[in-house]
Amino acid sequence: MTALITPQEIIDGAHAVKAVTQAVPGMKAAVSEVLQYWVTDPIRFARSKANLERAFEMAEKMAEGKKRVEDISCKQAEKVIEACIGEDREELQKLWAAMLARIMTGNEQAIRSDIVDVVKKFEPRDALVLKYIFSIAEEKSKFELSSSHIRTYMSIEDGNKMDDDDISLSFENLFYCACIKHNNSAYLSTGTFIEGAVYRLTARGTKIMEAVNPNI
Repeated sequence: MTALITPQEIIDGAHAVKAVTQAVPGMKAAVSEVLQYWVTDPIRFARSKANLERAFEMAEKMAEGKKRVEDISCKQAEKVIEACIGEDREELQKLWAAMLARIMTGNEQAIRSDIVDVVKKFEPRDALVLKYIFSIAEEKSKFELSSSHIRTYMSIEDGNKMDDDDISLSFENLFYCACIKHNNSAYLSTGTFIEGAVYRLTARGTKIMEAVNPNI
């Protein structure tokens, strides 16, 4: 039978996340709380700690040169940290790291609890597609999208080819999460990608992109 993680090992694990102990004091307490509540198996504990260390390394780089706050809201930090411990995919780790960087520097206002819940539902390619849509939306409120433009962007950002089915699946999830919508009322209830249709980024989609940008 596998031995459970002891409270002292939890505390030691929180101290071992170097970026946390060097950043904001309240972060260490939040990490201890999350690890103690969610992680009891030694193998899962090691994996969770590795995921946290990677996320905080990214957050440290994003927050470089910015003033750190003296303390944070443990409740808010814990929700983001809970997401970090189970995520080892780099594109999504970047999103959580950006939120950690905002918390560490006192810019956490955009990180609503429902925003965290939505990002938990993302696949890596969903995040990239939303990032592409946001880059267009910054220039104009409504815009046309073509699968060829998305495929080109994804091949550059993701290094992998994305077919029409991949694009449609990402759009379905972004529609389901209320991050984007069709501008044409005839298509408002349609959750699949329509070639050349006019789209809008929703308020939620905009807020998510603000939450995962440490520089806004």
